[in-house]
Amino acid sequence: MPKPLLKGRSARVFVTSDTPSLFMRFYYKNAFFRQIRDHILAFVGIKPVKITHFSRASHATGEKIKRWMSVVEELALRGD
Repeated sequence: MPKPLLKGRSARVFVTSDTPSLFMRFYYKNAFFRQIRDHILAFVGIKPVKITHFSRASHATGEKIKRWMSVVEELALRGD
């Protein structure tokens, strides 16, 4: 196995999708999020990984997008 070269780093991933969050969690068992966290980022040494999911993206109104951007801004300012 290759040596993880990005050890000691963390990540915040923002995901937009059309799949509702509850459906993503209970039907898919967060498979997409686990793949990003465990099979991509952890593989190269990035831990911890926090994921924020914004759903129903293709039908998002301008107001909803503004709320999402406020969440992103708040998390960035907190360093979270």
